[in-house]
Amino acid sequence: LIILHPDVLISGTRVGGSTPCVRKAVLGEIYKSSAPSLPALNGILGHQVFEQCLFHGDFSEGFIKKQIKTAIPGYVEDIYTIGKSEKECEDFLSTLVNNITTFGNKYGP
Repeated sequence: LIILHPDVLISGTRVGGSTPCVRKAVLGEIYKSSAPSLPALNGILGHQVFEQCLFHGDFSEGFIKKQIKTAIPGYVEDIYTIGKSEKECEDFLSTLVNNITTFGNKYGP
C-alpha cells in the first residue's frame, strides 16, 4: 500500500468500489454530493446529542432535551433544505430520549 496524498482520507467502501478506475475513489471523495438527507441529518443530530451526554456524563431527561434544543439551530439550513421544520426534527430527537437515558443508566457513571 502506497499513500500518495496523506491529506485525503478515503473510506474503505470508496476504495473497494474503485477497482475499475483507481482515480474514482479520490474524485468521488473530493466531489461527493453534499445534499443533506433526512436519515443523515437525524443521525448527525442524534449522535451529537448522545456525544454531549457522554462527554458531560449526564443522561437525565432534562439534559438530553436541552442538548436537543442546542443542537438543532446549527443545522437549520439543512433542515429547511430537506423540507422539514425545526419542530419535526425536535420531535424525532425526542423519541431518542428514553433510549439515551436507558443507555446512561446501564453504562454511564
